Amino acid sequence: MALGVDIDGTVCDFVTAAVMAFNRTLDQHIAVEAAYSRYAIQEVYGLDSLEFNGLFQALEADIYLTAPPFRRAQAILRAWATAGEHMTYITTRPWQYHAVTRAWLRRWGFPSGDIVHVRGTADKGPLARALGISTLIDDHPDVFRTCSGTPGLDVVVASQPYNMALPATRRVFWADHLMKGDAIDDYTSIAI
Repeated sequence: MALGVDIDGTVCDFVTAAVMAFNRTLDQHIAVEAAYSRYAIQEVYGLDSLEFNGLFQALEADIYLTAPPFRRAQAILRAWATAGEHMTYITTRPWQYHAVTRAWLRRWGFPSGDIVHVRGTADKGPLARALGISTLIDDHPDVFRTCSGTPGLDVVVASQPYNMALPATRRVFWADHLMKGDAIDDYTSIAI
């Protein structure tokens, strides 16, 4: 069975790395929690799209290199890989960061797998089906909205504060900032 896995916001704590990079560059002290409250980081900084895109492009490589993983995602994906699941990482990161992405996955001990770059979130569902992927794990609200009706594709939401209002019936809660105390719930039991 093939499993499609998003990277940023799903297995990679992209928001923390982005906030740290933006804070350094803009000499601000925005809390990571403020950025997690919504998907659009530019809103937290009061930037318009043009300002945000220019700054993001300047910081993008640093963000991808320094972002920490969600440790529970590592453990769960390794367990699934050991059980025979094939991983395909589907990302909207630009192709120019393919080597950086592969190195990041390797550095943090994620299971090996194909890395496929798409232009936008709407491309993920059709691509997943074309690749024979039956389960797609992603944090982006638009992926849930555009892919949920794709025949033969089960969309599992990687829970984040900005997507908790989605009417998803299947979720994984492996982001460190959503964990309370030492409680470890059995999210490895998701049938994939």
